[in-house]
Amino acid sequence: MKLRWRSAILLLYTVSLTACQTTLAPTPTPAPAPMIPPTLNISLWIDYPVVSIALFTAKKYTQYANVIVSDANGKFVAGATVRGQCVSTKGMIAVIFPVTDANGQARAPIDITSMTLTSTHTLSVTALHNADWSITAITSFDVIP
Repeated sequence: MKLRWRSAILLLYTVSLTACQTTLAPTPTPAPAPMIPPTLNISLWIDYPVVSIALFTAKKYTQYANVIVSDANGKFVAGATVRGQCVSTKGMIAVIFPVTDANGQARAPIDITSMTLTSTHTLSVTALHNADWSITAITSFDVIP
């Protein structure tokens, strides 16, 4: 008798498991949002020449970075926000430009502390204006003691 009940319960359990199994449809993958291409151009340069730190022993020398921002048609963009970072062996510093003027230009200081070894600095900047943006412009320069 016990064997029949066990068999009946096992059969009922197997049937209920089979009935509960459903084929799951694959979860749909959302389509990626379309990538909006950059609509701003940015030109970047450092004042030349970069003055040797050795001339200013134990002091700071301020080096300047310059940008010009224009749209896809080459017209200057006034009021663009330009942000950047300067990386060297001493670490990274943020470079914050004032908004661009009517000629699309902005100029920002980069503080370079005195050092005893030649150092390469890499500056990367990006411009934003309303919904427009630029790809990152990058330049490097050496500071020689």
